[in-house]
Amino acid sequence: MKKITKILGLFIILISFVASGAAVLADDNATLAHIKETGKLTIGMSPDYPPFEFHANIDGKDKIVGADVTLAEQIAKDLGVKLEIKAMDFDAILTALSSGQVDIGLSGFTKTPERAKQFDFSDPYYTSPQALIVRKEDLKKYSTLESLKDEKVGAQKGSLQEQILKDNIPSASKVLMPDLAQLVSALKTGAINALVIEKPIGESYLEHNPTLSMTDITYPNLDPEGSSNVVMINKNNQELVDDVNATIARVGDSMSAYVKDANDLANSQADETDTHKGGGLNFSFIGKYLPYYFEGALVTILVSIGVVILGSVLGFFLALMKRAKNVVLKTFASVYIAIFRGTPMLLQILIAFVLIQVHAPRIGSGIFQIDLSLLIPGFVAIALNSAAYVAETIRGGINAVDAGQIEAAKSLGLRPAKAMMYVVLPQALRNVLPAIGNEVVTIIKDSSLLSTIGLAELLFVTKDVQTSTYIPLEPLLVAGLFYFIMTFIASQGVKLLESSMEKGYK
Repeated sequence: MKKITKILGLFIILISFVASGAAVLADDNATLAHIKETGKLTIGMSPDYPPFEFHANIDGKDKIVGADVTLAEQIAKDLGVKLEIKAMDFDAILTALSSGQVDIGLSGFTKTPERAKQFDFSDPYYTSPQALIVRKEDLKKYSTLESLKDEKVGAQKGSLQEQILKDNIPSASKVLMPDLAQLVSALKTGAINALVIEKPIGESYLEHNPTLSMTDITYPNLDPEGSSNVVMINKNNQELVDDVNATIARVGDSMSAYVKDANDLANSQADETDTHKGGGLNFSFIGKYLPYYFEGALVTILVSIGVVILGSVLGFFLALMKRAKNVVLKTFASVYIAIFRGTPMLLQILIAFVLIQVHAPRIGSGIFQIDLSLLIPGFVAIALNSAAYVAETIRGGINAVDAGQIEAAKSLGLRPAKAMMYVVLPQALRNVLPAIGNEVVTIIKDSSLLSTIGLAELLFVTKDVQTSTYIPLEPLLVAGLFYFIMTFIASQGVKLLESSMEKGYK
């Protein structure tokens, strides 16, 4: 009973720490004064939304471009500061905004009552008609909202289209995903039967996916004001809201021209990869976008190596702590392992993404143009998670060593610490090496979860390729090949290490 009480006590302390961190976040809003002081306006965007925001290869360099980016440049210009764009999943932008990682959110947001509780909105800067796309052979089948009853209909998670789907087709089976390219791929393969989408964006996808078509369906339960795009800003920043509104008023009807120019650019980028190719798989994009994959793979490798080292070290000490006679150390290790093994890694990454940024906002870009403000929380979260599993693996390996080995070491005059170091651990490492190798492979694959917070690892850049080329499937296959190569090399390395250790025992 006492042990349970201590575990609960430590858990309460941990929850209190998280709660105190959240309280700090509430007071750490971005302000106009901070923007002026740093000389930089940081904007959160999800660059998978052409023609509003997407990746493009400009003069051999990857850039985030689009109509929203042009508007952001105008806002920064009027404020007299530089523009910095932080790319991340759409549903992570508001988390970044509330935690002070970005100053504003500009990614096709619309007004909702839920968002109004925490954020302020700019004046509308663009109103886009909403549409529904289906497979071309189903165009007659799905001609009315009633025809979609009980059918699988998709929408981007957290977007206006999700609300349109709920309000206008309540009887449909709703399929929500954070990424539009995934939804288009699901539509093409038959995983969903229709997709609610903003009309200009739908037209861009149709231009490069001839098997899809747009219906004439309209949405009666659609509030025009609620369907207009706005800029998201933390509350209590009225001066910043006023400045953003002034820029929107100055830009005026030019926003339509921004959309047209961005749409032309998106189409030209996709045309260069021959997306109109008919039949079979289309890998024509590889020549142009292969450097993206190598850059993403490099980030994945760096993260994985760092996590393996830090996770192994922490796991080793946690294993010893769990075997310790000291009740405090043993209880701490038990609680730590229970929490990190009992909660999803993605949840841990998102929590670290919020909490760590309180103490280290806007670290900036380091070597290889890796944004350290995104790398650090993700790296820490995966390393802490890995440590919990490594700890149990090492503890199991130590327990598997015959007790007679320890007794023999003691009889030779070795102290417990030296017996552990020279007798037990070498045998334990030999026992657990295959399991450690499996953990290394898992780390390489799990690093893909960092794409949710915007770190440009392999899966994140793959989504960029999908968006830029309008090709939903083949970029994923290329990414799968890269992951296989990395995990295969890691597995073979562990096997070589196993073989070398086996020789020492023969």
